[in-house]
Amino acid sequence: QWTAADRESVGEFWMSDREVSREQFQAVCPEWQQKTSEIAATDGRHPVREVNWYDAVLFCNRLSVQHGLPQYYEFDEGQYDWAAGELKDGAKFPSIANPAGGGYRLPTEREWEYACRALSAVDYSFGVSADSLDLFARWNNRSEPLECGSLRPNRWGLSDMHGNVWEWCWDRYDATEEEAKGTSLVLRGGSFDCSGPGFLRCASRGNYSPVNRILSSGFRISRTK
Repeated sequence: QWTAADRESVGEFWMSDREVSREQFQAVCPEWQQKTSEIAATDGRHPVREVNWYDAVLFCNRLSVQHGLPQYYEFDEGQYDWAAGELKDGAKFPSIANPAGGGYRLPTEREWEYACRALSAVDYSFGVSADSLDLFARWNNRSEPLECGSLRPNRWGLSDMHGNVWEWCWDRYDATEEEAKGTSLVLRGGSFDCSGPGFLRCASRGNYSPVNRILSSGFRISRTK
């Protein structure tokens, strides 16, 4: 259960009001190529998907540079095999290089839930019942997501938090795991192909290896204030 103590443990931060779109991602990471043809045919304003955790971290660092901000993460692009989506042998797992520098980054899992809830302490940002879920979420075994920002926002103006695509967070799924390439990272929010409303709760958690480029996962970005 989300408590007042949980809220107080989250520092000040900004979060994008919608997921990163395919056209935004390609503008920053032009070497990325959508591998699934039916996705490539969709509008660029749909959320980018089939990107892994490493891709999202690189996007954040590159966007920081474009905006004249220090890179938030220590991540040597030369040690990343973009085509394979994995670190090269001997490469260092990404770490936080500049936590106070104000660069773009992935939200932490706690920040993501705080933003999703928008002061709600129950299952969804809009209440306990899933009766209104279709207004806020793209789910129920749909074939594809909606354009970024199409869904009704929560009370803080954030759209797509309850399903459209799963969203990568910074955190390890199991905090006791050691740093390693095989570590499982957290995804939040649910997606268009989820079959049950429980997957779209504020507290629902998903996880994949950082190398996995799956059809239903994307991300949004944050910055520390």
